[in-house]
Parts: sequence; structure tokens; C-alpha cells
Amino acid sequence: MTFLNYQDYKRYLILNLIYHSGAISRTGLTQMTDYIPAVISNIVKDLLDEKLIVETGSVYAGQGRRRTLLEINNSHICAIGVSISSESVYYIVSTIRGDLLRSCEQAIPQDCPIDEIIAKIVKTLKALLEEFGDHRILGIGICDPGILDANEEYSIQSVRFRGWKDVHLKAIVERETGVSVRVSSRHALVALAEQNFGAAQNMRDFVCLELSMGIGMSFACNGAVVKGHSAMAGEIGHTRVHTNDRMCYCGNAGCMEQSTAWPSLKERIMEAQAHGVHTCLNSICDGSRELTIADVRCALDRGDRLCTRLVLESAALIGLALANVINLLNPECVIFYGDMVQLGDVFLEEIQRAADRQTVPFLARPVYKVSPLMENAPPIGAATLFFHEFLKSENFQWLSELPTEAVDSRE
Repeated sequence: MTFLNYQDYKRYLILNLIYHSGAISRTGLTQMTDYIPAVISNIVKDLLDEKLIVETGSVYAGQGRRRTLLEINNSHICAIGVSISSESVYYIVSTIRGDLLRSCEQAIPQDCPIDEIIAKIVKTLKALLEEFGDHRILGIGICDPGILDANEEYSIQSVRFRGWKDVHLKAIVERETGVSVRVSSRHALVALAEQNFGAAQNMRDFVCLELSMGIGMSFACNGAVVKGHSAMAGEIGHTRVHTNDRMCYCGNAGCMEQSTAWPSLKERIMEAQAHGVHTCLNSICDGSRELTIADVRCALDRGDRLCTRLVLESAALIGLALANVINLLNPECVIFYGDMVQLGDVFLEEIQRAADRQTVPFLARPVYKVSPLMENAPPIGAATLFFHEFLKSENFQWLSELPTEAVDSRE
């Protein structure tokens, strides 16, 4: 929690009341605080002068009076979010309410030197900063592909991104752009994005399950996103579900990710094809190109036995690991995101059934949802780091529990 002196506390309280209320008048702010109208007017004037809030519309207050409503200046206050993988870099410019003003993706050539990748990232960020130069850019949040140091200052290494080791991206980007930079892990950022702008709004205990090239997890307990000691909490993909000797890139054998993530599923399907197992994929994908998740979804829709069997096997193992999470954390909601969500109900419903079968009978079953943010979740979560910092959100968490209707609209 940030220490605020009395003057700053009043300013940020008013700013947060406007943000959480959606639209509220000066009189409404007076009614929700113990400040006199003159104090409210002075703070509001300063916030208007700084373009942090705007006057928008009015509301009838009786006896012919109308009160001007105040809102956060959503289109003006922004942050840049960046998500880095070994295949591409994804950029978004998000408003303080999570609306995307810009998104773009930059492919990373195979075996491209890390220095060149960083140079491309800096160049793109400079272009975005110039494009949105008339906005209030709070900072640049980065979803790092590796394991971060305890202070989230630099990336120690990435097990999936060859050459990504001892990368001081935060310092480099700050030096080159002159803008404040925050770096965090995918584990925390997805949950942060869902909590603020996605499927977990107004929820205090939830789990986000990534189903993609790997199997990962983000989660929140009692309203707080959990990072863990070294910001690596949520490694559900390395839950051991097999007793076989198949080695995982983490160095252990039997990890769930090695049997259920898309690379493994694709490999098992292609291996069955090579051994002559009948499948409609032979007509959908003739081998002239790489097998895709969309191809497998098409086969599932046609009732293909091979794809259905292998997809259900993967789903059952994921459900088994998820049941352990549900038994431990008792979440209100489980949110699915990632490329494998495209496999559809056959896949997702089997995960749910398998999890429910293994969950303690007397435990309340969570609600299952698909993320509305999907691939935007990590960079939006990265941008959200600055929105929380800008609003001093930790000091005013109780405001999120207030009724969302403005005082003026209830009169």
C-alpha cells in the first residue's frame, strides 16, 4: 500500500470515486465523502485541468436543477502492454477501462538474435509512443517469456525461448524510451486482466487455465492475484499425472503438459495417421502443410473417432490436474483461455466433467467460463499494472465493493 499524505489522499479518493462510479456529479461526491463542496470543487477543477476526468452529460436533480456528471477520461489515459513469446511479440494500447485503441503483432524469425529482437521491440514501442503522443501514456507493461528475478527487474532465463537469458529488458526499454516500465510474469498478468476487465470481474477467488502450447494457470485468492515467492505460482502443467519416463523440458518425467498441450496432442494425432489409423484429417490436411487446431476442430465436428478419442484423453488428464487445484483453492470460477479453446465443447466439457468427478463431493462446484480476452489477456494485464499504480488502487480496494450506480442516478 502506498503512503499518501492527507492532501493526496483526498485527491485520489475523489479520482477513485469517479472511476468506480462511472458517472457522478460534484454533489454526489460531496454526499459520498465528508468534504465540503468547496474542497470537492477545487479537487475536481485540478483533475479537469490535468485532463484526468471530463464533464459528460447531466442528470435531473429536481426543481429544475441539473447536475453535471463527471467521468474518468477513458480515451485519454492509456498504457502500453507487450506480450513476448518465442514466435512473436504482441502489442496493445489500452485505455484505463480496458478498451483497446491499438493492437499489432510482430513475428520473430527463428534463431533471431536476442539483441535484434529487443531492438525491434524498442523501435515498435517508440512508434506507438509517437502515435499516441497526445494521450496520457502511464507506462509500458511487459509480459516476459522467462523466469524473472524476485524483484521483477530482469529475466533470468526462458525454458522455451532459446537464448533468452539474463535479459534486462526493463532497464533497456526505460533507457531507450524514457517511459516507466514494469515487467511481470504471464502467471500473474492473465489473472489481473480477467479480474479487471474479463470474466472474473467482481470475483475474489478464481482460476485462469491456459490451454495452448503449454498448460499454465493464474489465480486469485480473496481478491489478490497470487504470484508466489519468485512470481512462478501456477505451474499446473508440471503436475505429474503419468508414471511413464517421458521427459519434460523442465527436467522431470510424467508432466501433464507433455501429454496434453497442443504440441503433444498434434504429435499423437500425426503419429496415428502415420501408422494408418483412419481419420478424416487425411482429406482435411493432406500433409502439404502443418496440422492446425482448426483442422482438429473440423474433424471433431465431423465425429472423427481418432481425434475425439485423443482430445478426450487430453481433456481427462487436464481435468484431473484441475480437480486438485479446485480441492486446494475452492475457486468460484474457472476461466479457460488459449488456442486449444478452439477445440470447442467436446474438449472443454470433458475437462469440466473430469474435474467434477475428482473434486471433493461436498465442495461447491465452480462456474466454468471462456475468457472474453483470450490472447489479449497477458498484454492487458501488463497495462493494468500501471492503471493500479495510477489510481493507487491498493489504498481504495473497498471502493470496488460499493454499488456501481452513481448517487445522482438514485435520487
